[in-house]
Amino acid sequence: MLFRSREKMARSKMEKRWRLFHKGNPQVERALFKLANDLRAKGYASYGLPALWEVLRYNLALDVPGFEHKFPNGYKAYYARLMMAKYPKLEGFFRVRDMHVNGEPDLRDLI
Repeated sequence: MLFRSREKMARSKMEKRWRLFHKGNPQVERALFKLANDLRAKGYASYGLPALWEVLRYNLALDVPGFEHKFPNGYKAYYARLMMAKYPKLEGFFRVRDMHVNGEPDLRDLI
């Protein structure tokens, strides 16, 4: 039990905020997966998640009346890692950098 508490404490503030956002907005993962999967089907071997993030921001601003939800740029790294871990088709699809400050997040509980 003590180990689990330390593990939770090791999460960065950004990761904690991202987890809350992810839990409250499951449509974001679905939309990003659809965009990435469409690109894979078209023959792309890789693509930048930041581009898909901006497409999603744009589409939600147009399609959802009164949409004022923020899409922090810091969440992109977590979504790229989650999607490549969760969906085998997307393994290696996004280029990611090392997360030096807090280390790589452990997202196994979300897969």
